Amino acid sequence: MKHLFHTASKSHVSSDARSVATLSDALTPWGDEDPHNRITHGNRTAELTIHDVGADSWYIPSRRLDSSKIRNEVIMAQRLSSQEGKNLHFILQRYRLLCNRFVEAARNLNSQVFLITSALAEEGKTLTAANLAFALSGIEGKRTLLIDLDLRRYSLHSLFGLSSTQGDGSFLAMEDWHDSLWSLRSNLHALLNTEPSDHPDELMHSVAMQNLLMTARAEYDYILIDSAPLLLAADTHALLPIIDRALLVVRADTTPIACSQDALRILGDKAVGCILNDVKRLKYEAYYHGYYGT
Repeated sequence: MKHLFHTASKSHVSSDARSVATLSDALTPWGDEDPHNRITHGNRTAELTIHDVGADSWYIPSRRLDSSKIRNEVIMAQRLSSQEGKNLHFILQRYRLLCNRFVEAARNLNSQVFLITSALAEEGKTLTAANLAFALSGIEGKRTLLIDLDLRRYSLHSLFGLSSTQGDGSFLAMEDWHDSLWSLRSNLHALLNTEPSDHPDELMHSVAMQNLLMTARAEYDYILIDSAPLLLAADTHALLPIIDRALLVVRADTTPIACSQDALRILGDKAVGCILNDVKRLKYEAYYHGYYGT
């Protein structure tokens, strides 16, 4: 089962081309794509079991994020006016489609813990993870945990308007990781890193990391992990045995194809597909504005 997520960016969301919001066009079978643009990887199997999260296992964090401080790039977290919603409707719909395709893949592959990674830096994986997490929070009855495990260049906290002094440093160093949770929405929580680690690869192998994911599986329906770039850090490799599936974020016209191929080979059967980010123009976009009156 081989899939590809298409994404694109819009400059009016942010003036910084490296941090504009990403959006999904489709989760399309590889066979429907131009064969010259394919990145192939091995067949995958689904041997995991769906975990039914019980109501009595829900932990309520004591800290709540100030939503007014979330950066505009996290578009799925914004409260938009009617006009803003019209102007950004195409982008919002792409994120919602990405969310729908993600849920479909999670169900079909019986998977719960997803790694969001990239081959190189500056490909948009952190922003993609944040927007996908907020999109998933719109699903009634489903609980999502977003974890920042890019322990070298952590940035999720800044997207959410938090300073380094507001965090707990490394949540893996806490006696109980629940004490480090932030509530982003009623059914969306986050573990945010606010200090660098000298040996992040060792932390990935630690008992604390094992226990975190083991207990989180019992409390959340979806767990998204924002990791360091796959080809630049050994610590992301250490996560592969303990995650269910992986999504590779690839920046259009920037990421060398050979790097994406190398990253997919490393991910192997864990790879669900690619999120192609920062596409300048999408199929059907010209027809969208007329349909929605924008």
